Amino acid sequence: MTSRIHWNFRRPAGALAVALAALLPMTAQAQWAWKESNGSTVFSDLPPPPSIPEDRIIRRPGRNAPATNPASPGGAPAAATPPAAGAPAATRSMSELAASLEKQRKERLEDERKEADAATQRQKRAADCQRLEQHRQAVADGSRVRSPSAGGVMGDAEREQEAARLDEQISTMCSGGN
Repeated sequence: MTSRIHWNFRRPAGALAVALAALLPMTAQAQWAWKESNGSTVFSDLPPPPSIPEDRIIRRPGRNAPATNPASPGGAPAAATPPAAGAPAATRSMSELAASLEKQRKERLEDERKEADAATQRQKRAADCQRLEQHRQAVADGSRVRSPSAGGVMGDAEREQEAARLDEQISTMCSGGN
């Protein structure tokens, strides 16, 4: 004999009580959030004190909360201001958010391009330095090196001048900021 599981749908009051109990913690959450002058964030179910400027209020209760601070002096509504650059994404429009993300993407791509260019420049400089070092070594070893001015082989005096010129280039180009 097989047993059957039978759900009792005749007690909606019990299901309603369970659903309400599940929603109870959501109503106990803080509905207001603001930044204090010392930089700390305060969460409360009460509105911020009147001394808190409008631009430091991070979150208000409800979806359609007024854009004014109910605790402002004299009960006068404060002027509505556009969300600040550091405002939470929930208070900014979708177009502002999309523009911000696009700007971040472009900045990231530009940074990556600059880094790739810098890496290419470092590689070129390293190759140039290596060629200079090899030429300096050939001049210092007494190898037969063609003279750019005379068209023949360098003499001793010209070899010393060329070695001094190469030493200066190497110290300027290869040692500084590589």
